[in-house]
Amino acid sequence: MNNEITSRFEEKELKPGSGMAALVLTTLLYLGFIAITVYGGIMLEKSVGTDSTGMVLLIVGAVYLAIIGWVPYLGLKILKPNEALVLTLFGKYYGTIKREGFFFVNPFVSP
Repeated sequence: MNNEITSRFEEKELKPGSGMAALVLTTLLYLGFIAITVYGGIMLEKSVGTDSTGMVLLIVGAVYLAIIGWVPYLGLKILKPNEALVLTLFGKYYGTIKREGFFFVNPFVSP
């Protein structure tokens, strides 16, 4: 009888991206979507008698992106010293982050 325990999984250490860069970029894009929506509304009001299909599409697209724009914020993770974070993607092992810091990972992974 073999008393040795074997592991079915091998640990995969992730090298996640910078959390600060992702935070700044996502925030700037989100503010841009809001600005485009406001600008489109102003321009749509000024062009009441003309064909404004393009402006309506611009507003609808910016509003749609503003609605789903919060999803990248879910990928921001903070790890303190002496902590590790095991991530899974839809129930399957995705990887482990072992170093402390502010990181950006796939927004659909869960700890």
